[in-house]
Amino acid sequence: MKRAYICGKMSNVFECNKARFLAAAKLLRAQGYDVVSPFEMDVENGFDPTGLSGDPKELEALGFSRRAALKRDTAAVCECDVLAHLPEWESSSGAVAEHALACALGLRHVYLSDADLKQADGNGKVRLQPANVIRPGMFL
Repeated sequence: MKRAYICGKMSNVFECNKARFLAAAKLLRAQGYDVVSPFEMDVENGFDPTGLSGDPKELEALGFSRRAALKRDTAAVCECDVLAHLPEWESSSGAVAEHALACALGLRHVYLSDADLKQADGNGKVRLQPANVIRPGMFL
């Protein structure tokens, strides 16, 4: 089974982009992927972003460590075959770092749109199309 890591903006987004991360995980699982989601990992570690603005200072005050999260997340990317990008991923320094690592490792890239995620909420039957081949060292 292919393993997909969900890459997306979490800081400065309401509830750390919960809706997009959950919809993407549902979509990818419906396509047969073993999903690795940094949002789900945070929740499993006891972090609940419900009602939070996503402001980094707010998250830090609640004990969230960006350094620890990035350490965990980059290790997780190394164990995956696919990087699934959420909309607006490129405005996140963490997601950009994950993207660069995935490029260096030669992972396949999939770019999800809000339309894909909305359909996934309904029935999970969106067929993912791979992005153009990205060779190691290439950046968008």
